[in-house]
Amino acid sequence: MINRGLTLIIGKILEMHIIKVLSFLDIQQKKTMTC
Repeated sequence: MINRGLTLIIGKILEMHIIKVLSFLDIQQKKTMTC
């Protein structure tokens, strides 16, 4: 069985990474829109 704490940590890291990628893409879209 996978440790519950480990899965929670991995989930948090993935969530943070996804948020970073989404915010980055959002900034890129705004740049292209303004230009």
